[in-house]
Amino acid sequence: MTLEQLYYRINGDYKDIIARFSSDVLITKFVLKFAKDTSFTTMNESLEKKDYKQAFLSAHTLKGLCLNLSFTDLCHSVS
Repeated sequence: MTLEQLYYRINGDYKDIIARFSSDVLITKFVLKFAKDTSFTTMNESLEKKDYKQAFLSAHTLKGLCLNLSFTDLCHSVS
C-alpha cells in the first residue's frame, strides 16, 4: 500500500500533507511516530481515573497530531 492509498483509506488529506511536507519519506517518518504515540492510551486511562485535566491535555495533543498529519476524519473524531 502506498502512502497516498493509506490516506485515501483513512479519509485523510494526502494533497494537504504532501504540499506541506513535500516528501513521502518524511511523511512516513511522522506517520510511524504517530502509531507509537501514547496520547490515546493516556486519555483513556485519565478518563478512567477521572483525571479530566490530563484527559483534556491528551485529547488536545491527539487532535494536534491529527491536524499536523492531515488525518481529517480522525481529527473530527477527536474533536
